[in-house]
Amino acid sequence: MRNFFQNFAYRMQYFMQGRYGDDELNRILSRTGLVLVLISLFSRLWYPLAYLSPIGFMMALWSMFRMFSRNIYKRQRENARYNELVKPIRKKKNLYNNMFRERKTHVYYKCPNCKTYVRLRMPPKGKKIAVRCTKCYNEFIKRT
Repeated sequence: MRNFFQNFAYRMQYFMQGRYGDDELNRILSRTGLVLVLISLFSRLWYPLAYLSPIGFMMALWSMFRMFSRNIYKRQRENARYNELVKPIRKKKNLYNNMFRERKTHVYYKCPNCKTYVRLRMPPKGKKIAVRCTKCYNEFIKRT
C-alpha cells in the first residue's frame, strides 16, 4: 500500500512539472467557490441564493485551470495584481492587530499631516506630550 502512494506522488510530481501549481489567488478562489456552493446548498428557503452554486463551481474551475496552466508568466502576473489589490487591506489589518495586541503597553497616534500612525510607549495619564511623526517629522501635541 505504501508503494502505491509513493508511486502516485511521483506521478503527480512528474505531471506537475512545467505547470504553475498553487498560489494565494488559487487558494482564495477555491475556498470562496466552496463557501458559495455550501451556502447555496443549505439555503433552499431563499431562491436568489441558488444562483451562488454555479458561480462557486466556476470559481473552483478557474482555480483548477490556473493550477494546471503552463503559462507561468501570465499566472504570476495575475497573482501579483491580486496581491497589490489586497496589500492595503492586509496592512490595515496588521496595524489593528498590533494595536490590539499592544494596547496595554503602547499607544498609537495618527499624524494630522501625513495620516500615518505613530507608536509610542504608554505615556503618563493626563499629561500633554509632543509627538513627532516618524515619516514626515511633523510635531503635534496630544493629551494622554
